[in-house]
Amino acid sequence: MSSPDFKKLTLCGALFCPYVQRTRITLAELGVDYDFVIIDAKNKPAWYLDMFPEGKIPCLIDENEHVIPDSLTIVQYLCERFADTKALISNDLVKRADSRYAIEFYGSSIGSDYNKYLNTCGEDGSFRHYKMVMNAHLLRLDQLLRAQSTTGPFFLGTEFTYADIGMASFVIRMLTFNKHMLDGFEFSALEACPRVAKFFEALISRPSVQETFLGAEGYLTWLTNDHNVANPTKK
Repeated sequence: MSSPDFKKLTLCGALFCPYVQRTRITLAELGVDYDFVIIDAKNKPAWYLDMFPEGKIPCLIDENEHVIPDSLTIVQYLCERFADTKALISNDLVKRADSRYAIEFYGSSIGSDYNKYLNTCGEDGSFRHYKMVMNAHLLRLDQLLRAQSTTGPFFLGTEFTYADIGMASFVIRMLTFNKHMLDGFEFSALEACPRVAKFFEALISRPSVQETFLGAEGYLTWLTNDHNVANPTKK
């Protein structure tokens, strides 16, 4: 695979990756014209490693061939560069801090325990543990959401912003797994916490999220074939 010409913003990544989708959601929300170069995560091209020796995805390459790595760094760069197009980051210092923490909380708790479950879902007792820890995490997420807005539907309220971008690609994967691999299972906390349920629904139905998701079939195929996720047991 030859190197792209980089005449405009170029995003390098893979369709299966939620971190890549996070950046594509931002680009879609901002209406930015860009090239998307698919990188084989298992066999990265030499030109990519030459430009970015760490080889991680995603990375954004600007018109001057400057490499910007890391999904949240890319999101922040795009939000700042195209701030006149659409305000995705709050002007309020505290709300910006709260948004960053919400993303960190989701990744270190809900996201982390979802990934752990994927690796153990064929084992007895794993489903019970998954339900227990996730319901506890969602109760805390409910507190974080209601502290910003009691009605939502998004993190800060009616507008889709940075915190929503940070979580959406992970939420849609988890809910897709629950629906298709766990026979439509829903966390009990979603009934107890309508603010969280409304938040999740708003995220996964957002056009920019739907359009950049590889789809239920694509995600489930990747899980079973490439990620070796076993048939989950509901024990």
